[in-house]
Amino acid sequence: MATHLRSILLVTAGLAVGACVGWIARGSSGAAATTATAQTDSASSKSAGEKSGGSSFGAKSNGAGQAKRSTVEGESKDFAESVRAIFRDPSSERRLDRFRALLEKGGAEHYHEMVELIRENDLKGSSSPEEWTMLWTQWGEKDPAGALDFILKQDWNLWDKAAPAEAEFRSITAWAGQDHTAALKFIEQNHQSLHLGNKLGDAFVRGWSSTDPEGAGRWMLARDDFSSAQYQIVVEAIGRRGGQEGVDAWFASLDKDANPDGLVTAVEAVAAVKSKDEPAKTAAWIEENMKSDWMDRSDVVKNTARSLADQDPQAAMDWAGRIGSRIAMEQAMDRWCERDLDAATTWLKGNVNSPGYGASVNVYVNYLMPGDPVSARAWAESIPDEEARARVLERLPRPE
Repeated sequence: MATHLRSILLVTAGLAVGACVGWIARGSSGAAATTATAQTDSASSKSAGEKSGGSSFGAKSNGAGQAKRSTVEGESKDFAESVRAIFRDPSSERRLDRFRALLEKGGAEHYHEMVELIRENDLKGSSSPEEWTMLWTQWGEKDPAGALDFILKQDWNLWDKAAPAEAEFRSITAWAGQDHTAALKFIEQNHQSLHLGNKLGDAFVRGWSSTDPEGAGRWMLARDDFSSAQYQIVVEAIGRRGGQEGVDAWFASLDKDANPDGLVTAVEAVAAVKSKDEPAKTAAWIEENMKSDWMDRSDVVKNTARSLADQDPQAAMDWAGRIGSRIAMEQAMDRWCERDLDAATTWLKGNVNSPGYGASVNVYVNYLMPGDPVSARAWAESIPDEEARARVLERLPRPE
């Protein structure tokens, strides 16, 4: 169903679009849009607009900061004046409430006029990122095909690159939530003409996940074109609907042999979402699946060991011992030594016969070497296993 997915939906790690405020950059920087929210402080938005010559969207226009009357074909004078009256409201909270109400109470037939009215306001020096996001969110919900048709036909040469990218993001997100098949068909047919670039995938996945995250996740796994950040969008949406149990049930339903590489990416996303608030639950999930090949191929064990050690280092060490993971033992001990070397020392003294003692000492001596190399060697020599002891001693300097 998706012949161009790798080129049009792949998003590099860390570029997932979240709930950011305002625009990343303006004018010649060429940065893409981030999302804007209605809670943006108007003063900071205005200040940002002034720094770019008074306009978020018209950075290339002449006479920046000067008002320019809209020339929208067929514009209704009464409607335009009502919008301008809203923009003149000195209260940012009231202004946004009034603008939202105007969008919600009517259809999409006036939305094309609002595009130029927002730009007109922007050219006066009053940056309007919140209104811009509201407009395209509503247009995308009411008429996504019409919104995107307008975007493709509009001349954006005098606008900041953030403007059409944000418009597309909101429109595609809304369309994918309503009809992901139609949205995907549009993307495949028009991706070279769109402005979102690598963030197309975020918009599509976020939209579909708002209504059917389980289906979106299974569809993604059938391909090899998605990042951990995009899988996190799916997993977070599943978690909001069904909690940890819902996430576990969805992951258990996946075909683990269909796409090994994609599965590892999904595993990392599941663990990342689980670990945000409850690393102990992530640890339990790992323990249940420790013998699975897909678990061994990911960085989940390492990352979870550190997260768990931040909350309860002794529990992290006990968990690492139970799953028999040298990596988990080393990561947990490293984090413990960073936070409380004395407590880590006490644990080691009481756990000489622990299966992970050698791995723990291998990390522990790194913290002793700078100030007490003699003690570091003594600890290395305390490792019961001969091979493990030799490996640690080999990398320590010999006493003079």
